[in-house]
Amino acid sequence: MRPVTIAASVAALLLRSLRGARRVALSTFYTGYRKSVLAADELIEAIEIDLPPEGSAFVWRKVGTPQAQAISKVALAGLAVVESGRAKRLGLGRPIAEITDADVERAVLADVSPIDDIPATAAYRRHVAVRLVQRFLEELQSR
Repeated sequence: MRPVTIAASVAALLLRSLRGARRVALSTFYTGYRKSVLAADELIEAIEIDLPPEGSAFVWRKVGTPQAQAISKVALAGLAVVESGRAKRLGLGRPIAEITDADVERAVLADVSPIDDIPATAAYRRHVAVRLVQRFLEELQSR
């Protein structure tokens, strides 16, 4: 079995309650910090994952205190399905060689909304998130 980062994959959750079942895309399940669309009477019955094609690039990075049980300041689960030199699921859909750091920064900042708390500020988390994705893109470009 190939390792897959579920959060970066195309995935859905099957939720069930006495009222019935519903299918929710993982990308819309979480609505904020410690918040989701899960109703009080629902359980997660199944997780459905579309496995990426063989050879797809994925990355998992955790930034924070190096203790195993420490909460991350920033975490990245990244998946890039590359076909004919184009990143199909990187969110930019252009040839990888043409994607710039500025493109990555715009895309990441449009997609993340971190919080300020004791471990880190929102500004720090935005900066690190951008840099983690830029490094992932650099790895893809050097393949």
